[in-house]
Amino acid sequence: MKNIIFYFTGTGNSLYTAKKISEKTGNPDIIKITSSAEQKIADVEADILGFVFPVYAFGPPASVERFIKKITIIKANYSFIAVTHGGGPADALLYTEKLFNEKNHRISCWFEIKMPSNYIIASDVAPEEKIIETCKLADSQIGQMTDMIISREKGPVPGSRFGGKLKTNIVHPLFVKNVQGFDKKFYFQEKCTGCGICARICPVDNIKMTYGKKPEWQHKCEQCLACINWCPEEAIQYGKGTLKRHRYHHSGVKVSELMN
Repeated sequence: MKNIIFYFTGTGNSLYTAKKISEKTGNPDIIKITSSAEQKIADVEADILGFVFPVYAFGPPASVERFIKKITIIKANYSFIAVTHGGGPADALLYTEKLFNEKNHRISCWFEIKMPSNYIIASDVAPEEKIIETCKLADSQIGQMTDMIISREKGPVPGSRFGGKLKTNIVHPLFVKNVQGFDKKFYFQEKCTGCGICARICPVDNIKMTYGKKPEWQHKCEQCLACINWCPEEAIQYGKGTLKRHRYHHSGVKVSELMN
C-alpha cells in the first residue's frame, strides 16, 4: 500500500511540514484538502496515513472537519495527525480524535508544531528574527516527529486542560458556524493589479475574478488568510486593522505550490 498525507494550508506552514515529512518517509502522495477534494473523497487506504493542518480557533479548519466526516472507510497500518499552531492548540487534537473515532479508526500518534502566526487580522506578525527562530525550532520538532513516524511509534493524545476544553468546545463551534461570512470585511485597494493569485490559491474557491479582473469574495471563507498574505502588492485588506501590518508566508513554500 502507498503512503498518503492529506494537508490543508493557507500560508504554507502545514504544507512545509508535510513536505519535510515526505522527504524522509518514501515520498508519499501529498494531497491538498480543497473544496473539490471534499467532493471526491470516499474510502482511504494506506500503509502510513497522515493529516497535517493548522489550528483555527482552537480546532481543525472547517474544511478539514468536513473532509474527515465525508470519508466512508479508513484503513491504515499507521496513521498520524500533525497540527501547526501559532499560539496554542487548546483541545484541537482531542476534538479531531472524536472525528476519527466516529469512523472507527484510531490514530496511532499525535503531534503539534509551533509555527509563526499568520492571523494578521487580529495582530501584526512577529519580527523577522523571531519568525526565523520559531521556524528553526519547528524544524527540530518536525525532525523528531518524522523519526517517530518512520519508527511507527505510538503515543496518546496530549492531555486536556479545563481552559483548553472550554476554548475548543465553545469558541471553535461558533467559529465554524460563522466563518464563511467573515470575508465580508475583505477588500482590495487600487494598487491591485488583477494578477489573480488570490483566486488561484484559495483552497475553497472563495474568490472569483470579476470582468474587471478584480477579486470578489463568495462568502464561503475558511479564514486561512492565504489571499491577504500572499498578495504580491499587499493590496488586499481586512477592515482597517491590516493596513499597517506586515504579511507572512512560510519561506520554504512557493506560491506556485499552492495553485489550485
